[in-house]
Amino acid sequence: YETGRIKFGNVILSAGLVSANGNVDVAVNQDIDGRFAVNLDTLARNARVDLVVSGSLKKPRFDSTTLGSR
Repeated sequence: YETGRIKFGNVILSAGLVSANGNVDVAVNQDIDGRFAVNLDTLARNARVDLVVSGSLKKPRFDSTTLGSR
């Protein structure tokens, strides 16, 4: 908790072939702001997209910033 915001850092999510890590802040008015790196790892291809999280807890928005394969 810092300056009226709840900060979630080093968030790690994983479900099968998809994983994500990043952080998100939640303001007192429930606005959210964060960024996650999402990875899809298969035998045929590995892909990554960076997602910017914004909006509110009730209506979050997810916008990709880059898309590529490694």
